Amino acid sequence: WPRFFTQIGGLSNLDGSSLLWIHGTAPLIRLGTFGVAAVMWFVTREQGNSLYKLFLLLSTMGFLSFFFSINPLMRGSGYHLLTVLLDMPDLRQRANMALRGRARGGQQRGMEEGEVSENLFALKAYALASIIFMLPPSFSSAGWKMKWTMPSKSGASLSSLAAPSSMA
Repeated sequence: WPRFFTQIGGLSNLDGSSLLWIHGTAPLIRLGTFGVAAVMWFVTREQGNSLYKLFLLLSTMGFLSFFFSINPLMRGSGYHLLTVLLDMPDLRQRANMALRGRARGGQQRGMEEGEVSENLFALKAYALASIIFMLPPSFSSAGWKMKWTMPSKSGASLSSLAAPSSMA
């Protein structure tokens, strides 16, 4: 049976630049797909045929694929890129330890002062990346909600279509 997963071994022997290329290639290809499809959509949109719809769909899929692949919350390309950039292979575990230590109000047992500050840095970096990732979907969903619930110029909205009023 064909497998669509490539097993990459021996990553511990590679330097930082090679690791960046390995983990960054998939998001770069997805971003390139988005860029090429967006340019082709722009070129074909005035021709009068339906080809522009295909490129619009492909550019949307390329952007969404890129956006979700750089998500630092999942163990994907975004998480691995962040761990290579910060040089912390166990970023999630360090962030969780720092969060637990911060919640308990002090230093954890068995950890030295330098380790605590390093864990706090990891927590802040991981939290920042998570917040940056969550902002666009939040604003997008809020925009869609406002668009569909606000009355339009004709007075019709999605909420008024869902619950029709009785006519006298």
